[in-house]
Amino acid sequence: MVPDAFRIVVDGFTASQLGVVGPASTKAVASPAAGIAITCTGNTSATGDYGPEIQRFTFHYNIDFGPDDTAFGFVGETEFLTLNANILGLTASAQIELIKQPNPFILHGDPGWLSIDLRVFSVLEGQTKFGATMGHDASQAPAFIQQVIANLTAGQGSAGGQTFDGDLPVEEAENLFVFPRTGIFGIGPRVFNFGVAKVHYIGLIGATNVRVFFRLFQAQSTDTSFSVSTTYRRATNPTGQPIPLAGIIGDEYVTIPFFATARVDSTVVGMDQQTDPPNIQTIGAGSGGAEVLTFFGCWLDINQPRKDGHDNNVLPVRTPGSNIDGPFTDPSHPPLTIQQAILRNRHQCFVAEIAFDLVPIPTGKTPYDWDKLAQRNLAWSDIPNPGVDGSRTALSTFEVRPTPAGLTVGQSPDELMIDWGNVPAGTRASIYLPGVNVDDVIKKASAMYTTHALARVDSHTLSCPARGLTFIPLPAGTEVNYAGLLSVDLPLGVSRGQVFNVVVRQVTNAFGKPPVIIEFAPATAVANLEWRQVLGAFQLTIPVRTSAVILEREERWLSVFKWIGQAIPVDSCWYPVFTRYLDQLGGRVTGLGGNPDDILPSPDGTGRALKCNWFLKWLVPLLLASLLVIVALLPLIFSAPIAAAGVILIIAAICYWQFRCKPSMCEVLWAFMLATNIAALILGLIVLIGFRTLPLLLMLALLAIVNAIFIVLATFKRCCFGCDCRHGTGHC
Repeated sequence: MVPDAFRIVVDGFTASQLGVVGPASTKAVASPAAGIAITCTGNTSATGDYGPEIQRFTFHYNIDFGPDDTAFGFVGETEFLTLNANILGLTASAQIELIKQPNPFILHGDPGWLSIDLRVFSVLEGQTKFGATMGHDASQAPAFIQQVIANLTAGQGSAGGQTFDGDLPVEEAENLFVFPRTGIFGIGPRVFNFGVAKVHYIGLIGATNVRVFFRLFQAQSTDTSFSVSTTYRRATNPTGQPIPLAGIIGDEYVTIPFFATARVDSTVVGMDQQTDPPNIQTIGAGSGGAEVLTFFGCWLDINQPRKDGHDNNVLPVRTPGSNIDGPFTDPSHPPLTIQQAILRNRHQCFVAEIAFDLVPIPTGKTPYDWDKLAQRNLAWSDIPNPGVDGSRTALSTFEVRPTPAGLTVGQSPDELMIDWGNVPAGTRASIYLPGVNVDDVIKKASAMYTTHALARVDSHTLSCPARGLTFIPLPAGTEVNYAGLLSVDLPLGVSRGQVFNVVVRQVTNAFGKPPVIIEFAPATAVANLEWRQVLGAFQLTIPVRTSAVILEREERWLSVFKWIGQAIPVDSCWYPVFTRYLDQLGGRVTGLGGNPDDILPSPDGTGRALKCNWFLKWLVPLLLASLLVIVALLPLIFSAPIAAAGVILIIAAICYWQFRCKPSMCEVLWAFMLATNIAALILGLIVLIGFRTLPLLLMLALLAIVNAIFIVLATFKRCCFGCDCRHGTGHC
C-alpha cells in the first residue's frame, strides 16, 4: 500500500456544494486497472473549517496493490496508467508509472521525505554499535562504518544483537551532532556521525558494481531533483569508478558528498581523486529470486572542524576561477570547514543515490518518484513550556526552487503547499524569502485562489495563520534556489510532551510524469493531460520541552551558527536569511533565560564572553587544598569516600572555571601549585604543634614532590606569577 499517493485539489466551491461536512468526507476515484484499489482517506480545507465560505479542499488518496501484485502482470518492464477524477462535472487526469524490472532499490516509506531505508546515527568514542566498536579519534571512523555495513549485510539487517529497523529509529530528534563533543560546555566524550542505506535486490541473477553515493544539502530543501550537472555531480576517479563531487549551482557549492573511507585532503589533491571501495558492491541473487539486503554507509564528518591540530578545511563557499573540484589553493576562495562551507540549518537534507550503470536515473527524478533516490528531510525545533514570546518560535531555514521560466498561458507557477498538521489554534507563521517580492506573491495568490490569508509583513516577508493548508505561489527566478526562513510562533498553553508537525511541499507542473497532485478549478478545465506533482518536501517537527533542557543546547547552537555566519559572503542568497536566523535564535536564547550577547562564535559551540572574577580563580586551589588536608588527617575509612566526593567536586569546579575564564596552562599550574603550598603550610603547622601520623607525613612528602614537578613544568612553559607578568596570559 502506498499512503498519500496522490491528492485532488478543488478550488472555488463551498463545503456544502461539494457535500463535504468535515475532514472525514471523501470523494471516490475509480481504479485504473485490475489489482489496484484506491481509497480516499479524507480531506483538508484551506481555512481549517467547513463553513459557507468559498475555499480550497484537498482530498487525500492511498493506492493499494493487494497481496498478489496483479497490477504488475503486464509484459514490459514498465507501464503507465491514467487516473481520472470527476467532481461536479469537472474532470482531471494524471498518470502513474508501474515499474517491475529487477534492479537494486530503496524503499521510501511514509512519509516520502523520510525514507525507511536511509538512517543516520551517532556514537560516542569507545561505544559499540552493530558489533563494531568506535575508536577514540576521527581517524578510526572509516574503519568503524566499514565494519558496521559489513556486519549488517552478513546478518541481513542484524548485527551485534541489534537490528537496522529496530535500533535506528526513522524519526529521531538529536541523532546527529554538529559539536565535536557531547556534554555540558563541550567537554564530554567525542561523538561521531554516520549514515547507512539499506538496498534491496530481487532477481534470479546478481548485480555487479552497485554503488551508493551519499550527499548532504545545505538545509531543508524542496528541490532534491536529480541533475548530474548541478547537485548530483560526479567524476571518474583514478580506479576508473564514478565518484560523487560537491554540487554546484551558480557559483556556490550546494551539496557535499560523504564516504566510508577517509576524505582526501582537497587542499592538496582534487576531490576527483577520492576512492570509496566499501560503497561499490556486488549483490548476489537470493535463492529462487528471494530478496537480498545489502548495506552501504558513510562517515558524516560534519562535526570535525579540527584535524591534526589545524582547521579541517574541505571546501570553499564559492567556486574558484579554476580547479572547481580542487585542489583548493586560491587565497581569494579559501577552503573552509564543512560547517562553514555548507551547513545553513541545524538539520540538512540527506540523500542517498544508487548509482547502478544498467538503470541510470533520469534527469528531474526525485526521491518522491524514483526508487534509486532516498532522502531524510526532517528538521526539529523544540520550544519550551510555558515559555515567553520569542522562545516559543520554532525555526527552520530552507531552500525552494523558483518557478521555471517560460510558462505558457494557462499554466500555474510552482507553489509551496504547507500542511500545518496538528499545531494548536492561534499559531501564526512567517515566511522570509529575501529573493522574492512579497507584493508580487500576494497579487498572484489573489489571482489564483478564491480566498487566502496571506499578509504582507515587509517587502520580503509574509505571514499567515497556521491552520489547514496554505498555498503560496513562487515567482520565476534564476537557476539559484530561493533561500528562506520559516518561523512558527506557537501560543501559550502548549504542554511538555506535545509534538507538532508541519510539512512543506513544493508542487510543480507535470507532463506525463508520475503524479501526486491533481488540481482543477471551476473557472478552467485541465486539458492535454497536465497535472501538478510534488517536486519535494520537508517536515518541521516541534516538540515541547522545559526551558532548562533546551537552553544549554540552544546557546551552543547559537555559538556555532555565529561562527558559520562569519564565513557567508554578504552577497550570498543565504546572508540575509542567516542574519535574520541568528537574530531569532538570539530571541529564543533570551526567552529561555540566557543572554545571546554573551555567546561568541566558535566551531564547537563553547564560545562565551568571559565572566571571570577573583572568586573563580581561587575556588579550585582552595577546594583542592582543603581536600588534601582532610585526606591527610582522617582515617582511611573516612578519607576514602570524602576524597572520591571531593575529586568530583574539584573536577566540576575546574570545568566551570574553564568554561567561564578560559585559563591558560600557566594559570592552571598556578592554581595547583597554590593548592599544594597551602596544604603543605597547614599540615606543616599541625606537625609543629606535635600532631604526627604516618599518613600526614606521607602527604607532606608527596606534596613536596608534586610541587617540585609543578615548578619544573612552569619553568618549561616559561610561566611567571609576578606583578610584571603580561596580564591574562601568565607568561613572562
